Amino acid sequence: MSTNPLRLGFIAGVIVRERIPLFERILWRAYRGNVFLRHIEIDTPLKDPVTGHEVHKSVFIIFFQGEQLRSRTKKICEPLKASIYPCPENPQERREVAMNVMTRIQDLDQVLKTTNEQRNRILAQVARNIRVWFIKVRKVAAIYLSLHMFSVDLGQRCLIGEIWCPVAEIDRIQLAFRRGTERCGASVNSILHRIKTNMTPPTYFRTDKFTTGFQAIIEAYGVADYREINPAFFTIISFPFLYGVMLGDMGHGIIMALDATTSGSAPSLLINLIGMFMLKTPTKQDNTWVYGSLNADGEATAQGLVQKFLLFIAFASLPVMLCAKPYIKYKEWKDRQNRSTAYFGGVRVEIEGNDDTEGILDGDELAQENTQEQPQEEVEEFDIGGMALPFMHVKFLQIIHTIEFALGCISHTASYLRLWALSLAHAELSEVLWNMVLKMGLSMSSSGSVGAIMSYLVFWAFACLSVSILLCMEGLSAFLHAMRLHWVEFSDKFYHGEGIIFKPFYFQSILCGEE
Repeated sequence: MSTNPLRLGFIAGVIVRERIPLFERILWRAYRGNVFLRHIEIDTPLKDPVTGHEVHKSVFIIFFQGEQLRSRTKKICEPLKASIYPCPENPQERREVAMNVMTRIQDLDQVLKTTNEQRNRILAQVARNIRVWFIKVRKVAAIYLSLHMFSVDLGQRCLIGEIWCPVAEIDRIQLAFRRGTERCGASVNSILHRIKTNMTPPTYFRTDKFTTGFQAIIEAYGVADYREINPAFFTIISFPFLYGVMLGDMGHGIIMALDATTSGSAPSLLINLIGMFMLKTPTKQDNTWVYGSLNADGEATAQGLVQKFLLFIAFASLPVMLCAKPYIKYKEWKDRQNRSTAYFGGVRVEIEGNDDTEGILDGDELAQENTQEQPQEEVEEFDIGGMALPFMHVKFLQIIHTIEFALGCISHTASYLRLWALSLAHAELSEVLWNMVLKMGLSMSSSGSVGAIMSYLVFWAFACLSVSILLCMEGLSAFLHAMRLHWVEFSDKFYHGEGIIFKPFYFQSILCGEE
């Protein structure tokens, strides 16, 4: 009988917790119970170095006999991605390894602690300066982006760029150039030279906190052309008035209480407008706005004459649009064609030259020839909207525009009836909520604590319906209709809105993230 003690080998490692049952089955089938497996779950989740996700793992130890089983066990651990760690068989060596590991862990904890403290100090310093750095980076990036649009003059070693700027700001821009030259210590000053161009400048309107909202309403329809009249000037007054009329708020009540009647009919302004188109002289009994003195029959004759005069101007504008407007456009086109040109020997040439050729054509004898020898063109064409069209074609276009204008005046005038419709709808909704909700609810409430609770609930129901329907829904409806009256019925008469908005180089908009 052998007296040698039984020596068992072991392997220790870490494996994912979910793979423990599979690991046990594989070991059992491979060794038929000739190995002993013991595992313990690790409470703290560990971070996977490959994926970076937290996973739950277990520590295992496998006891076996013989080096052959050791190599087979290692091969089984590889496909299951079990990590095997060396562990000495001598107890003294295991204690030394454990102490070394604890010492390394303490050292790593100290390094991590010091690193975190240093990182927090750096981040604290960065936090105090990050906004300043952010502003500097955005400004520098915007400046370089603008400089990339300049052209480089290698001979003069400078940058040349063409920009748009308001004429009133030229002095301030030159002053800014001088200050920039002084601060950077440059030896050559920046030069700003005003040049002439045939390009259409962008449109720029100065606004403040009050006018910005009204200007935004107009620019939502279209940006005004250069030197085109700005409808926002009229919108500042008309938009709140039309909005108040349709919403029927306190401002509308104050305005309409001055002259309005209490008959419950349509607003007297609209009735007066309809009567004016029917050539009816306003009277005091018509519930309309009457101005001036009345005659013995109660008729406002002076107001009737004014209304007929306004109608005469409206109808007289039709032949002006039909005949006079095409002729005026034709004359303007001829003037532009003849400007800076003359006939020399039966040929039209330009007489406007540059500084080197200016004055050469002055006093030429060919210019004294009879202008009756000018060649006759078969078809007279002139430019309309960038297109060369025959005169008769333009005439027919103007006829169509005149018809559209006349029909548009009638339809647009009738469109203002929405003022009465929305105001009436707002008043009816207010009356329904008052009679059917608040008044009925208060009448049904009994006395005592139950009545107080019912009154509280009825009031809040009335308040919620008033806010949601009368303020939100009706307010949005009045806003959209007022906007439509300005865009279609008002601005459509004279406003083209085909310009390009002027976007100055402005640091505030750049820092706010605007393009």
